[in-house]
Amino acid sequence: VPSALAQTVENLEVLVVGDGPNAEAETVVREAGDPRLRWANASQRYVYPDEYRHWLAATTLARNEGYRLAEGRWLVDLDDDDSLPADAIESLLAAARASRAEAVQGVITSHAPDGSTEPIPAMLPDQLPLKGAIVHAHLRFFEREHVASALAVPGDWFRGERMLRAGVRIELLDRVTYDYFPSSLWR
Repeated sequence: VPSALAQTVENLEVLVVGDGPNAEAETVVREAGDPRLRWANASQRYVYPDEYRHWLAATTLARNEGYRLAEGRWLVDLDDDDSLPADAIESLLAAARASRAEAVQGVITSHAPDGSTEPIPAMLPDQLPLKGAIVHAHLRFFEREHVASALAVPGDWFRGERMLRAGVRIELLDRVTYDYFPSSLWR
């Protein structure tokens, strides 16, 4: 939340969507005192018996609720354990406007507990994770799908692949727009 609120673009809405009862998180959001920040809660939570499949699709309901509730023209997904560089949204918006793209994917920096980092560039048409990406709100119907778990594909990648197949105008930005802290490494 702090990295989303610290963006150089001030005209934004930050939706925090819980995926289960979490009174502490709700209280923090509601008491933050920032009118750009809103709390919502998904009506249910899927818990997969297999930990890996759970990781692949657990955020499906919360993400889809966020897409449904968002009032802005552009959508950006952000996990609670990751962050955005301060100029990420400004850079992505500028790239989208310059090329009339419907989505822009930036470079992801993966951070390991030992302090090492690794850039993860998007490569069309093979990889489009839609982390550190901006997507026009008219594409909100490209929801996350639980079937991604059955296919052993992360939900964000599956969404990106579907957009590519449908012909969405997607640009790549050679700039870091997402700091990723893989939960599998940071337990």
